[in-house]
Amino acid sequence: MISTGKDLVRSFQFKTGLSLDRMAVLNSIWDKEWGYVNCWKLSGVKKGKILIQVSSSSAAQELQTRSRQIVESLNKYFQKPWIKGVSSSFKRSGEAINR
Repeated sequence: MISTGKDLVRSFQFKTGLSLDRMAVLNSIWDKEWGYVNCWKLSGVKKGKILIQVSSSSAAQELQTRSRQIVESLNKYFQKPWIKGVSSSFKRSGEAINR
């Protein structure tokens, strides 16, 4: 069976619970609110948690320290708050490591 672009979008929205518009807005908000932090990069959302790629363990620790502030600053742009937390990961020797 061949999938159309529309089918793929529906599948993405069903699996993630997100609309593509919401992700576009989140990317813009991230750039505005937290884009200045060069060691953090928004990489996605999974089950209400934003996934942030970090450059070091100290950057991951700082991210976790500020996680409540980050969630509040991002949720204020949406009518219904949907971001529940923050999760970080970084690459070591070409391998993604989740924290």
